[in-house]
Amino acid sequence: MMKHAIIDQFDTPRKGKNLGDYVQTLATMQFCNDPIFVDREHLDSYCGEKVKMIMNSWFISYPKNWPPSDDIEPLFVSSHFTDISLKQILNEKGKKYFKKYEPIGCRDTATCNTLQKNGINAYFSACLTLTLGKTYKRENIGNEILFIDVLYNYRTIKEIFFDIFQDTRTFGSRIKRGGITEVMKIINDLNNRKKYLKKFFSDELLSRVTFVSQLAKLKRTDNHLQVTDEYLKRLSKAKLVVTSRIHCALPCLAIGTPVIFIDSELDQNRVSGLKDLFHTITIEKKDKITVNFDCPPKIGMDFNFVNKTDFVKYKNDLISKCEKFINQ
Repeated sequence: MMKHAIIDQFDTPRKGKNLGDYVQTLATMQFCNDPIFVDREHLDSYCGEKVKMIMNSWFISYPKNWPPSDDIEPLFVSSHFTDISLKQILNEKGKKYFKKYEPIGCRDTATCNTLQKNGINAYFSACLTLTLGKTYKRENIGNEILFIDVLYNYRTIKEIFFDIFQDTRTFGSRIKRGGITEVMKIINDLNNRKKYLKKFFSDELLSRVTFVSQLAKLKRTDNHLQVTDEYLKRLSKAKLVVTSRIHCALPCLAIGTPVIFIDSELDQNRVSGLKDLFHTITIEKKDKITVNFDCPPKIGMDFNFVNKTDFVKYKNDLISKCEKFINQ
């Protein structure tokens, strides 16, 4: 049987250590036996024994390194490509590569639509993290209400002071360059986060919330997967999770933890198709708010609900495809 490989998320050039990357890794490891890890940004450089790889990931910071090595046999499910990367990799060579391994399962409808427009057989597969219920169970449920990076595009006072501490010169130049506009943005960030939280949730519920960030202070020497495993187990025990991170909301769906997704002017391409799977509150420009579930005027301690079940068909299809790919 051909050896298995997993995309290595550890050395990506992206800012911060987002546990969401490693959540995707743990989802893949449910299907792969004794895998090796291959750097996501240098899949073209892999040379050695032929390996099978489930291509569930965010692609790619270095488009010049695409397509992957011929020594990698890929299964494209739950793949997200940025607009910038697609513009560079959808050349003659890139299209030929995709067509060789179509149909291409896309994590979001935006990626799917772009590939289809370029003559590639693609479909919306949703995310492999929807299968995490295979491993993580809804057990020992507690009373913890977790708000994980809710409205993270609006900076908190702590984050603003962190920016100043990290790079005083850059922060100062932003203020100097942006003037009153930049100052007003900082004030709006603080006001908007507080305003929206109070709009959607009761004071009693907010007084019991534990605020958590999915961005972890991890070093290369830390056991990233162990930290992520503990994070997922915490999600599985929570009474309620509210988040603006898809790789927090998706595992909650998989495990059965009640979750509310708050989308606030985030990258709409990245969440397209996915946010329909959650109970979602969407905040658009000029305070236009849409809600896709029966939401009370304010969500309080007595608000009980079960997650939407639309994701189940995607979960089952992903499990079937991955097991067949790995075992054949």
